Amino acid sequence: MIRLRIFFQRLRGLFFKRGRELDLDDEIRLHLELQIEENMRQGMGAEEARQAALRKFGGVAQIKENYRDRSTLPAIETVFQDLRYGLRMLRKSPGWTAVMGATLALGIGLTTAIFSLAYGILLRALPYASLQYEVWNVTSGANEACTARISNRQILETIVRTGGRHAFATAAA
Repeated sequence: MIRLRIFFQRLRGLFFKRGRELDLDDEIRLHLELQIEENMRQGMGAEEARQAALRKFGGVAQIKENYRDRSTLPAIETVFQDLRYGLRMLRKSPGWTAVMGATLALGIGLTTAIFSLAYGILLRALPYASLQYEVWNVTSGANEACTARISNRQILETIVRTGGRHAFATAAA
């Protein structure tokens, strides 16, 4: 349950970054001010107290970076940044974008057409119940031909099962 809550908090952190950054800045400033006041009560000067507070607190930039990593999902944030960058680059060069888009559309269309044709010819059964084929066993040297009534699916299964070592031809009726 705790992990789920943490996940949703990190997911929310992706979309409400500005408010969290301001809260973090206020929190860091408050901690530094309290430490400076503590140092000044111990007898340090203002600048010396500030330097000592910064040393004790640690690197502000590292703390902010660590907080950002813990309050968001860095992998998803990186993907969003890459998408924004990619879209910016596509807007910058519309000619290249058009050529790339046309190439992708042509490639996807041709691939779909080829696989639709292969499915229609090889994988989907023909409208006939069964055809008569002569089957030759290619692995043996002899001409072992036999005539059988088998379906297209059986032919495909035989080719796959035997690694293509059988040849098929339509027999004369």
